[in-house]
Amino acid sequence: MRSIITCLMVAAASVAMVATGAWAAESQDEMREMRELVLQLQDRLDAQEEQIQEQESVIKEAGLDEERGSSSALSSFLESTDFSGWVAASYFWNFNNPRNPQSGGNAAVSNPFHPDHNTFQLDEAWFVMDRAPTEEMPAGFHFEVTYGATATALAEATNGSRGGSGNANGNDIWVVQANVSYLTPWGQTVTAGKFGTLIGYEVAGAPSNVNITRGFAYNNFQPFSQTGVLVGQEFDNGFTYTVGAVNGLANEQFDTNMSKGFMWQVGWGNDTVTALFNGMYDSDVEGAGDDLFIYDVVVELTPTDNLLFWANYDYFRINNVPDSAPSTGEGDPFAHALALGGRWGFTDDMGIGGRFEVAHLDDDDGNDGELYSWTTTADWSLTENLVWKIEYKYEAADGSGSTGDIFPEGRQTNGAATPFDDDTHYLGTQLYYQF
Repeated sequence: MRSIITCLMVAAASVAMVATGAWAAESQDEMREMRELVLQLQDRLDAQEEQIQEQESVIKEAGLDEERGSSSALSSFLESTDFSGWVAASYFWNFNNPRNPQSGGNAAVSNPFHPDHNTFQLDEAWFVMDRAPTEEMPAGFHFEVTYGATATALAEATNGSRGGSGNANGNDIWVVQANVSYLTPWGQTVTAGKFGTLIGYEVAGAPSNVNITRGFAYNNFQPFSQTGVLVGQEFDNGFTYTVGAVNGLANEQFDTNMSKGFMWQVGWGNDTVTALFNGMYDSDVEGAGDDLFIYDVVVELTPTDNLLFWANYDYFRINNVPDSAPSTGEGDPFAHALALGGRWGFTDDMGIGGRFEVAHLDDDDGNDGELYSWTTTADWSLTENLVWKIEYKYEAADGSGSTGDIFPEGRQTNGAATPFDDDTHYLGTQLYYQF
C-alpha cells in the first residue's frame, strides 16, 4: 500500500514539474514580446521628439514664435476682461412743434438728449470694456465709448452749450470713461483718467435709467464725466468713501482755470437701501475768487425685487459772481432741485416708472423761478436682451426773465425770433438691445 502511495506522489510531482516548466517558458516569451514593444514605443517617442525640435527650429527661424506668444497674451486678456454694451434708438414728438433743428432753437435746457420734434434718432451705440482690480490681479482698467445723439449732446456740453445746437448732427463719438485702476494692499482702489461723476442718480447710458429722458438735475446741475484721480474703498459693513481731485466741473480734459476741483462721496448700503452724500468744490470757476459748491444726496430703496424708489437732491451755488448790472455789485447765483422717482415691475417682463422734479433757480440778476416736470414711462422686455419703452413727459416753467418762457414753440416767421412757451409735452418711444 505504501509503495502505491509513493508511486502516486512521484507521478504527481513529475506532472507539476512539467507544468511549471511549460509556464516558465510561456512567461519568458511574453516578457520578450513586451520588451520588444517597449523598445518600439521608445523609438517612436524619440522620432516624435526629434520632429518637434525640428518644427520649433523652423518656427523660430520664421519668427512665428512671437506671433504665437502674442496670441496667448491676447487670449489671456480676453478671458480676464468683461465686454458689454447696447444700441438704443428712439422717436419723439414735441407738442410745441418746434421746427428749427439746424439752428439749435429746439434744445431747451430740460431735454438736450431728445430736443427735436417729430424725429427718429440713433440715441446710443455704446461699448464697454472693463477689468476690475482684484487681490489676485490688482491692476485694472475701464473704457466706455458711445456714438450717436447722446455723444453729440455730451460733446456739446463740453463746449459749454449743453445741447446748444440740437441733435441735428448725431454723428459724434464720445469717450465716456477711460481710466486705469490699482487695488492697494490696504484695500483702497486708486482710479486715474476719465471717469463718470460721483454726483447724481441718473446717468447717460439708456439701460441704467428708468425713464428715456433725463431730468432737470442731471441736465443742468450735475457734471457728466470728469478727468482726474479718485481714491475709494468699500467696507464689509456697507460703508464706502471716495475722494479725489478733478480738472473741473465740465467734461474737458484740459483745466480751464488752472485750479483743481475737490470731490467726495460717503455712503452706506445693503441689499435694500443705499444712501450717498456727494459733493464738489472748485475755485475760480468764473474768475478769481468765484467758488463753486455742489451738494448732492442720493437715496435708493429696493424693498422687493420688483419695486424701486429713488430720490436725488442737489444744491448748486457759485459765490461772488459779478451781476450783469454793474451797480448791483456781486451776487451768489444758486439753484436747487429735487427729483423723486421709482418703478414697479408688475410682471417679470413689464413695468411702469415715474419721475417728478421741481427746481428753483436764482441768478441775482432778476432771473429766478421754478421748473416742474412729470414723466411716466412703461417698459416691456420683448426678449432677454431687447427692451421697448414708451414715455410721456410734461415740463413747465414759472419765473421771470430767462427762467420764464423757455420751451421753443413753432418756427421763426419773417426773421422774427423763435417763439417760446412756458410749458411743453413730449411723447416718445425707445428700443434698446443690451449685450
